[in-house]
Amino acid sequence: MQSVVNDVERSGAVVFVRSLAHLPNAIRAVNQLLKLRRSRDVLGIVVHEELDKGLPAPTYGDACTGTSVSLRESLGVSGIWSRCWFDFTLPEELAHAEERRTQLLDLLVFGGSAERAAAGKSRLLLPVFTSAEASNGGALIEQLSVRYPTLAVGSHGYVHDGERSALIPLAAA
Repeated sequence: MQSVVNDVERSGAVVFVRSLAHLPNAIRAVNQLLKLRRSRDVLGIVVHEELDKGLPAPTYGDACTGTSVSLRESLGVSGIWSRCWFDFTLPEELAHAEERRTQLLDLLVFGGSAERAAAGKSRLLLPVFTSAEASNGGALIEQLSVRYPTLAVGSHGYVHDGERSALIPLAAA
């Protein structure tokens, strides 16, 4: 599957980290990976103690809307962090970063498993926004908290700065 179709992004990544203690090292490693691979949007960071159990199923779809999310690749340090790259089947008008983030979080929170939704509070989401979304980060964090009440949403986030190929804290963006 192509990640960009007609200049519309059709992919995105989530970084999974075992604990907040591992977050600085995971961010450094992912930033190095972003510089090497020129990856597109990172859409979120999920902190989850049971990292290996918290990774999503390879494919999730909604037959009613015609949308789907498929895991393309996963790369990381076993048991510490993992960067999962996903492809999306979305109508062009829904392919913006906010909708891709929503599709990924729907997969992670609701992805075909009641256990997954019930276990959501054991996961912490640190949203990652595009540079264009950064100025509205606080409002977007609030929207995520309302949409996913079973998921602990962090009060701060990151910006995936495409020019610097790096994830940077939202306040420093």
